[in-house]
Amino acid sequence: MLLNLISIAGVIWPVEGMPIVLQYISSGLPLTLATSALRSMLTRGWDIDEPEVYHGFLATIAWIILFLTISMVVLKFKR
Repeated sequence: MLLNLISIAGVIWPVEGMPIVLQYISSGLPLTLATSALRSMLTRGWDIDEPEVYHGFLATIAWIILFLTISMVVLKFKR
């Protein structure tokens, strides 16, 4: 499962080289925007001022907040 997530998110294979259907699926995964932002920073030398990098950081923070909230709710109701 984890290898599939990493493959579709663009870590191993770039999203632009995937079929259109997989590009739409990968756009909703947690790692896709973060991977794109990291790739832009490392290969192109972009700063956080660029929209692609900025959106990658925002998406990562949003996913962290979402998963943290879900974890807290589950732990609260499990007691």
